[in-house]
Amino acid sequence: KPSWGEPYKEVAARMMAAVHEARIAAQGHEAVLVSHQLPIWTTRLHAEKRSYLHDPRKRQCTLCSLTSLHFVGDKLTQVSYSEPAGDLGGGDPHGRGPGLRVDAAGASAPGGSSLAVFKSSDQQAAAWKLIRYLSEPGVQARFNGITGNLPARESAWATPAVAGDPYIAAFKGQLARAKAVPKVPEWERIVTEMQIVAERMVRGEFTPRAAAAEIDRRADRLLEKRRWMIEQGRAV
Repeated sequence: KPSWGEPYKEVAARMMAAVHEARIAAQGHEAVLVSHQLPIWTTRLHAEKRSYLHDPRKRQCTLCSLTSLHFVGDKLTQVSYSEPAGDLGGGDPHGRGPGLRVDAAGASAPGGSSLAVFKSSDQQAAAWKLIRYLSEPGVQARFNGITGNLPARESAWATPAVAGDPYIAAFKGQLARAKAVPKVPEWERIVTEMQIVAERMVRGEFTPRAAAAEIDRRADRLLEKRRWMIEQGRAV
């Protein structure tokens, strides 16, 4: 199962439930579902009856790629993969290519989980000892080799095992440009709109430049009420 605890079987089950729901609703037509890399790859492994155990760095699921499930009636007959926006990702499983250079301008949104020690814990000394151990550069590099999870400490990126991995280079560039996401309630809705527009761009409805303008327009609309609240001194 993934490092954060959700079993792959459960990921595949909920993804396939969504797939069948979309298949029924779009009977006789195509249906498009937008998701993240891990759920898509897990669904493909399930559909192809392959083991869920894999190296995250070797997933065939690039930026704006399409993993297609083909049905005849309710029977899955084929799984296909394509990269209609391959020029943006250059074949890199993490979307790094001519259109998205490691040194390109822009900002990245950091994510992940945090380690914390509860103030009321009676095992604080042991907890801090564990955190210090897990934060050691060598341990983080080893954890990366085992699971593919990226090191949280910048010094760990200098270890040979991490520095020599070409797939991680894209993430190192992103880490250097990481910015905290906006602390506004509308952020999740904005992200959803970005995903919707990205999917439409993949299908040829937008050029990359037009997609950026459309995302800006949608974000502006979602933030209209917040701007009014700020002007009225009511924003929190």
